[in-house]
Amino acid sequence: MGKTSKKDKRHFRTVIKRGFILVSMIIMMFVIIMQTPVYPWAKSIIVMSVYSRYESGYSLLKDKNIQIKIPGGLQTKEKDWYPFVMTFNDDRGFSRFMGEPMRMTVLYNFGQFSPFKGYASYYDVGSPYYNSFYGAYGVSKASEEAFGFIDGEADHEAISKVPEFDMVRLVLESIGSYDNTFEYEVISEEKAELFNEPDWLVIDARIKVNGSMHTYKTDHRAYIQYGKPPKASSVVENFIEDFAVIDMVGRIYVKHYEEKNISLFFYCITRDEAVIEDWDANIMNQTRLIMH
Repeated sequence: MGKTSKKDKRHFRTVIKRGFILVSMIIMMFVIIMQTPVYPWAKSIIVMSVYSRYESGYSLLKDKNIQIKIPGGLQTKEKDWYPFVMTFNDDRGFSRFMGEPMRMTVLYNFGQFSPFKGYASYYDVGSPYYNSFYGAYGVSKASEEAFGFIDGEADHEAISKVPEFDMVRLVLESIGSYDNTFEYEVISEEKAELFNEPDWLVIDARIKVNGSMHTYKTDHRAYIQYGKPPKASSVVENFIEDFAVIDMVGRIYVKHYEEKNISLFFYCITRDEAVIEDWDANIMNQTRLIMH
């Protein structure tokens, strides 16, 4: 019994020692990874997948029994966009912005988040995806009036408020820009068929808005999804100031569904018209709208 007991003790000490070494190695590896660009990339993917799933659980779209399936960067051939489209709701914020009771759900995606750089191309002034987004909006008025339309005709002032609220209030303010510009000029509008449905309105517009590149000063919650802005480079130094105003272009498909009291928007806003055409040809062609 004595010999067996001693062997058991030695075995137990060996197991504890090996376990301690293993845990120490894991901690060291984790600390090392935290110092690399992989950490903000992994944090973004994990946190945003969980948070987006939570937000989609009480969205306007869910309440209206509408499913919108939009491909993300995992479904595109190029390394262009974030892996998946995310969901965010801000009924209260949009209601204050519009001055009346509203509901709003945003589906959105932005430029690729590189695990080798530690930030998204949303910040990369040399990328065609700088400051760019695509996705969908669901908007509903408590008054049950058709948002974005007056007597069946486009209300461009109301329509422009949706991307303005998104880009200025939801995006720019979340990364520390509070004195912002937003100008919206319609280039063209025409009727289009989308999802085998007639009477969609497609609008092309010029947009002047603040860019996202800025000097890091303090942490902001939105850095979780985009990463922190990169340090100054020869490209970045060409910008005179943080959040410099840039010219962008946008395309919006919009239609009001009276029976569900909701206006649906599909959008892409970017600096490069080629990005819009690629979005239209490759992402919108794979997007699915399912009404229940």
